[in-house]
Amino acid sequence: EALEKGGALGWGQIDAGFFRRPEDWRERMRLYFNEIDRRDYWHGAYKRMDVLRREGYVRLERYINHHQTYLLTLAGYRLLFSRGRLVAKGFRPELREGYVDHELAVAGVGLILEEGGIARKVLSHRQLYAKREREQRSRPSLVRPDIWIADKEQPCAVEVELTQKSAARYQNLWEEYRHAMPRGGKVLYLTGWDGLRDTLLKQANDCRFPLFYAATL
Repeated sequence: EALEKGGALGWGQIDAGFFRRPEDWRERMRLYFNEIDRRDYWHGAYKRMDVLRREGYVRLERYINHHQTYLLTLAGYRLLFSRGRLVAKGFRPELREGYVDHELAVAGVGLILEEGGIARKVLSHRQLYAKREREQRSRPSLVRPDIWIADKEQPCAVEVELTQKSAARYQNLWEEYRHAMPRGGKVLYLTGWDGLRDTLLKQANDCRFPLFYAATL
């Protein structure tokens, strides 16, 4: 289900989120952001995922500069469909290496938010796409956050920003957020480094975008 919801998950994320669940938060963070050690392969989760791979329910992608990444297959999707367990109404057949860092960072943040017990519904960007296709087919929008924290009083759009966009791109996106964000909503950017966080805070201030918050990963 998590593979369908997020589109892809790293080996460490699967291990921490669904198998070992380490009590030490440092160990959990290491795995959620896929900092893998050789000893991690000794545990049962790796063997379990290899069984699912051999049965054809998941695909294992091996990239040159990344650890093992899993995707759902059509057979896995059909199994979820037969059990009534789909959440995003689709699956990702492939993931180009250029997108791996961002997609796995988003998946890690989503798993952390779900684990954190914030008592709110955490939606992935894939769930949002499926929802928008049903509700707003005629109105294209730039507002497609990586994660949406659903809440009646204080909803929050979460953007994981590992590379910097142009100032014009941010200005257009934030203008869309002004019109699309429900009352009480906020926009949180999680950046890959301090300088990008500070740059975005300044740009948001210059644009007088009061919904904006930022922190580093």
